[in-house]
Amino acid sequence: MACKSISAFLHDCGKFTQNGLNKIYMIGYHDLLPVSGSTDVYATSVDGIVNEIGKTVGKSFVKVDQTKKTGGLKETTTINDNGSVDFTAEFTLSIDNFGAKNKSFTESLIGVPVVALVQLRSGVWVAIGLDGEFELRSAEGTLDDANNLRALTFSGNIDGLIPEVDKTIVPALIALL
Repeated sequence: MACKSISAFLHDCGKFTQNGLNKIYMIGYHDLLPVSGSTDVYATSVDGIVNEIGKTVGKSFVKVDQTKKTGGLKETTTINDNGSVDFTAEFTLSIDNFGAKNKSFTESLIGVPVVALVQLRSGVWVAIGLDGEFELRSAEGTLDDANNLRALTFSGNIDGLIPEVDKTIVPALIALL
């Protein structure tokens, strides 16, 4: 079998990359439906950008406001000795204020596979968890003189590198239709 050619990667001239997360939306994986003609809940264009995500009527991605500059996204690709490849992702964010809303949101995440739709500060949208194996793994609350927040960590196996999402489909995903 012939090996695949390596893709070129060139920086965009005159542009710099902004670090960090801008907007976060989440949905329970169980609120997604397979897209037409597939068993997957999403479809991609030929260049690998997610251009469709199927969701149940009346359900939408919900906005999650994070404590300023506390979120992070990490993907790990592991090439095993036998040639197999494993992909995992980790997503962290902190939410403000111990209270009923914070508690209710955190409890709603326990044991529920989720999909996170995240806009990076660069403007690019990405989706984590489209394979249904991405869950809240820890929730750590801190209440002291400097902090009043709950740090949430999501992780799981993913089906490849974290994909970009076509920004034109985002409005329909975050609105109740």
